[in-house]
Amino acid sequence: MEAAAEGIEDLSGHITDKVCAMKHHRTTAAKPRSTTSDRVCYRCGGPHADSRCRFKDSKCYKCQKIGHIAKVCRSTHTAKVQPKNKHKTHVLDENNVTEQSYVLYSMYSTSAPLCRNLLINGTAVKFQIDTGASLSVMNKKTFVEKVNIPLKPSSKVLKTYTGENVQICGEAEVVVTDDVKTATLPLVVVERGGPPLLGRDWIQHLHVDLRINTIDSHDKKLQKLLEDHDSVFKSAAGCLRDVKVTLHGKPDTTPKFYRARQPPYALREAIEEELSCLQRDGIVEPVDHSDWATPIVLVWKRDGTVRICGDYKITVNKVCKGDNHPIPRIEDLAYALSGGDKCTKLDLSHVYTQLQLDEESRKYTIINTHKGLFTYHRLCFGISAAPGIFQRTMEGVFRHVPGCVIYLDDVYVTGKNDEDHLRNLYKVLSICEEKGLSLRRDKCEFMHQEVTFLGYRLDKNGVYPLADKIKAIRDAPTPRNTQELRSFLGLINFYGKFIPNVSQVLAPLYQLLRQGQRWCWSKAFSKIKSVLSLDKVLVHFKSENEIVLVCDASPTGVGAILTQPDDHGHVRPVAYASRALNTAGLTDHKPLLGLFGEGKSIPEHASARVQRSSITLSAYSYKLQHRPGRENSADALSRLASTLQPR
Repeated sequence: MEAAAEGIEDLSGHITDKVCAMKHHRTTAAKPRSTTSDRVCYRCGGPHADSRCRFKDSKCYKCQKIGHIAKVCRSTHTAKVQPKNKHKTHVLDENNVTEQSYVLYSMYSTSAPLCRNLLINGTAVKFQIDTGASLSVMNKKTFVEKVNIPLKPSSKVLKTYTGENVQICGEAEVVVTDDVKTATLPLVVVERGGPPLLGRDWIQHLHVDLRINTIDSHDKKLQKLLEDHDSVFKSAAGCLRDVKVTLHGKPDTTPKFYRARQPPYALREAIEEELSCLQRDGIVEPVDHSDWATPIVLVWKRDGTVRICGDYKITVNKVCKGDNHPIPRIEDLAYALSGGDKCTKLDLSHVYTQLQLDEESRKYTIINTHKGLFTYHRLCFGISAAPGIFQRTMEGVFRHVPGCVIYLDDVYVTGKNDEDHLRNLYKVLSICEEKGLSLRRDKCEFMHQEVTFLGYRLDKNGVYPLADKIKAIRDAPTPRNTQELRSFLGLINFYGKFIPNVSQVLAPLYQLLRQGQRWCWSKAFSKIKSVLSLDKVLVHFKSENEIVLVCDASPTGVGAILTQPDDHGHVRPVAYASRALNTAGLTDHKPLLGLFGEGKSIPEHASARVQRSSITLSAYSYKLQHRPGRENSADALSRLASTLQPR
């Protein structure tokens, strides 16, 4: 086999396929040399004896002879040999300013190739990663099907490893989007070929992570850990031991009884089958009579099965107190997982039904079906208090596990490194096993570099928007009326936290919501699409790091940027904020230094609002500085259009 060039190992990471590369000059052939100080091997050109060369049984890919490699081959011509492998191995030869050719090829192993899904001009394309290819290549047929844009002439020369020329159709500049970033990159289109190849040029621009994180090739400790706790992975609902939850009814509540809704005959078999499964698992039990009864509604799940839910909004939810336990936001999850290198997501089977109801609460959950009355022994879907009850209970179960955060039926686990991560994961799985909780193995993700959560992507660096959401914004048609405009603004505001001057950019669009406005807005509509990209990132907040709050106020509004320095000393945004001022808030801000400055006493004759603000600030150690707008990075956030309605 040929020797791998330096640098390929750094790019390939832990990839098991061998990747080889050679670089030689077209004008001269490398010849073995001998010196008096050391011997040069004629087989490979290395500083060792010929008899000890590891390439003594290797075949030269230039002359096809045994005993040396192509780098030191003395043959003046290349043997034409048809490769037996069905895979075409691409050799990319760049013939531009220099007189060098780059001979690059991949040696395929028996394992499946490593692939990457990318968006090319908004269309999904599956690329095969080839770290031996210096350029990214796509065959003409695939290019026409997926991209189909005009090609430019190409000066590059492509050859197979046997020296045969590859016919080039041309090049195209395409917009490439993956889960991390978006970039405009060159794509070489060839007449024929196999799957699209993701070469080193795109790998370096997109910062593609080539490490394989599947369980089969990952650390054996993870696989052993999962095998040791295999009992917690099951499709049936678990049952939390020694805990029963309560539905708190309001005093003097009048029971409500509703007749069963007769389902279509085509659905009765599915309903009866689901009721049998719930009975078998001890989740429901038939009863003869009840003062309470709720009709059912059917919810079809993605796997084609049916979920039976009570229409509790007309019964239980009117008479039971809600549970207002807070559900985590994206900011809460990002802060809890900050400092972690990787993330594991565990999915609790059947969510609420893993919690037992006490005897008194079961009467509220009775459902009325065409097969009779059934009472729930477990917490069930449709009850308004269920999310808060479940969230509070699960947080209590896993409260002592570091690097663990709960979002309803999802358990997120992280750690500072792999050892710490595995240690925390062991604690979580042990608790599940001890408490009787069950997990769905097919929905779990173990030690991934990133996770998605409520429309965002999180990794160790920060929070990002999702690629499909960005694509939806970029592909959104121009709204034709105020209803469509409100829908578009709602989509933009979902990711507004990634746009530092969102209020200013959206000002012309908000103006169109007023009656009598002329709909002429192509520039504003295009601008908001262009400013939102996958490059936008909000770094994780770290409580131990210094906080820099950059603020500004204008006659129409206020703005702020919360920043923190990273490990390299670069200031990174944590959050953006901006809003319009109401009438009471319109004031000049430089005189506030005399009112709120550190060391200043609380003003006695100022307005009550100023006094309250001064008292609030007295609880902090701070220093106020006035910065002119031209020097203030938050200035744009406060310069909102005067047409914006103050809140």
